[in-house]
Amino acid sequence: MSVVRSVEAGFFPLDQELQVPDGHLLPHAQDALVSMSSELPFRRAVKHVERTLGVVVHASTARRQTLAVGQRVLEVQNTQAQPLSTCPEETASERMAMSSDGSMVPLVGGVGAEVKVVAIGAVERRRRKDEDQVVTTQITYFARMADAATFADQASAELCRRGIERAKEVCAIQDGAEWIQGFVQGHRHDAVRILDFAHAASYIYEMADKVRESGGHLPARWEDGVLHRLKHEGPTRVLRHVTRLARRYPQIQEQVTYLQKRRDLMDYPTYCASGWPIGSGSVESSHKLVIQARL
Repeated sequence: MSVVRSVEAGFFPLDQELQVPDGHLLPHAQDALVSMSSELPFRRAVKHVERTLGVVVHASTARRQTLAVGQRVLEVQNTQAQPLSTCPEETASERMAMSSDGSMVPLVGGVGAEVKVVAIGAVERRRRKDEDQVVTTQITYFARMADAATFADQASAELCRRGIERAKEVCAIQDGAEWIQGFVQGHRHDAVRILDFAHAASYIYEMADKVRESGGHLPARWEDGVLHRLKHEGPTRVLRHVTRLARRYPQIQEQVTYLQKRRDLMDYPTYCASGWPIGSGSVESSHKLVIQARL
């Protein structure tokens, strides 16, 4: 007597047991691929993965996997930025600095767009070469290609995580862009606002160039003297001086007006005496470490 048994088609869920994600890479290989692809061009990333792990993948796979992980990270961060959401929080430093800036990047088709970024760090005094120095440490960055209002909302989770709202004192160092002042007002309205000294200096140099190009005479080291006075005495005498200069050389009025409107952001002697940095090098470094590195 024969017995006939029906057997249903089935599949042993080995991929699930091994936790193989989409794309058929094991977790450690996918982690390495995505991590390298976030720092290197995709073609270079796959070569590093092949050399270190012996895993061969195509650059298009690296692109898909990296974009997919990035999209999930983006969704998590945007969710955490919602008003009623919670996000992980670090212990806030007693004194912190935040610096914002925008950087134009090229897109497909020959057009450009602005990537906005905020750098967040702890402000510390350190003794170096027998002198006290103010440094910004533990710097993290948050960047998005978005308008000012959207960027301010999306950055709120990172600012909360770092503790900008919980820090005892905060300074905000940046250039004079209007959207940045709104960003600071929304996240830490009582921050000490500082116009980046190098940014202010660039306007002094522009004035000198325009005066000399028009045939005017300035002392050989006029810029150095003006900037020394600005740093150690504040803006009052400097603004009075360049205002008089603009009467003789109207072509510098635009630069003079720019600095006049930001007079309250240039009290550099007070900032230095209070232990605040006066340069926005932390956010300037993001153009290389964050934006250019990913282009």
